[in-house]
Amino acid sequence: MRKEHNDIELVQQLQEETAVDVNALPPRIIKHASKRSKMARYYSIALLWLFILLTAALIMWGYRMH
Repeated sequence: MRKEHNDIELVQQLQEETAVDVNALPPRIIKHASKRSKMARYYSIALLWLFILLTAALIMWGYRMH
């Protein structure tokens, strides 16, 4: 009986030592970010800047033509 009790305590102790706190780990998307998501981000930022530059150029062209 005493041997079984020691085994149970040993198993519980090992489980506590090897338990991983899920809140301490970074999200998977940050740790293993794919190149596709990075490229999509750069692509959307580039499109935003092109839109801003085009809008500014058209406004300036409109003022010069008026």
